[in-house]
Amino acid sequence: MSNPPPPPITTSTPAPPPSQPAASTPAPPPLPTMPTSAQQPLFVTPPLNLSVPAASTAPAAAPSPRFRDAYSVLSWSATWGEDWYTCLKEFAAFENLQGPPEHRLPGYKCPIEITDWFNDPDHDHNLVISDPEHFGERLTTWWRSMQPDFRGPDGIELITNGPKSEWGGLRRAGRNSIFIFVLAMYWWGRAVLSSAPLSVPESAAWHELVANVIWVFRYFNGSTTKKRKTNPGRTSPPVTSSASSRTKKRRTAH
Repeated sequence: MSNPPPPPITTSTPAPPPSQPAASTPAPPPLPTMPTSAQQPLFVTPPLNLSVPAASTAPAAAPSPRFRDAYSVLSWSATWGEDWYTCLKEFAAFENLQGPPEHRLPGYKCPIEITDWFNDPDHDHNLVISDPEHFGERLTTWWRSMQPDFRGPDGIELITNGPKSEWGGLRRAGRNSIFIFVLAMYWWGRAVLSSAPLSVPESAAWHELVANVIWVFRYFNGSTTKKRKTNPGRTSPPVTSSASSRTKKRRTAH
C-alpha cells in the first residue's frame, strides 16, 4: 500500500496560534471631523422664523415637515468641512436675527431645476444633480445676479462699505428665501463631493461660492471687520461703487 501524497504547497500565510489574533487588513483612516464644539447640532429646533408681527393677532404658521427635514439634512452635512460648517452656522444666526419672512428670493436666473422642485407639491426629496459643473455655473450666476451694485460688476467683490439697505433682494429670511439657496448649495456640494474620482475644479468652485456666501451672512449678522469710518452725524456709510470711482478719476484727469 503506497503512502498518501504530501499536502500541496501553499503560499498563504499560516494561521496564527490560537493565542494570537489573526492579522487583518488595516482599516482606512477616519474621515476628518470637526472639533467637539463644532459637532453640536446647529439647529436644536429648526430656525424657521415663521412668527407674525406683534401687531397681528393671526396665529403663527407651523413649519411644514418638508422644511423641517431639509434643516435636518443641512445640520447633518456640517461634517463636510470647516467652511461649510461655518456657512451653516452663519446662516442659522442670520435666520434667528431676521424678522418675519415676507418675500421670496428673486427668481431671475434661478436654475430651472430649483424652480421645478419648489413648485412640485410632492418635493420632499433631494434634488439630484446630473451635471454638477453646469448646475454650479448657473447657481453662481444666480447668486451674482442678486448682489448689490457696490460689490462690482461680477457681484463677488468683498466690499465692506456698502449699506445693508441695498441688499433688499437677498436679505430675506424664512423657508421661501435664502434658505432655498443654501439648500441648492447643499445639493451641488452633495453631487460634487460624492463623485468618484473627485472633480477638483468643481470642488474648488463649490468652496469658492461657500466662502462668498459666508462673507455675506457675516455682513448681515454684523460680524464683518474693517468697516469704513463714517463722518459724525452720518447714519450710514457712503457708497462708492467701482464704476463711480472710475468716473471720478476720469473727471480729475481732464
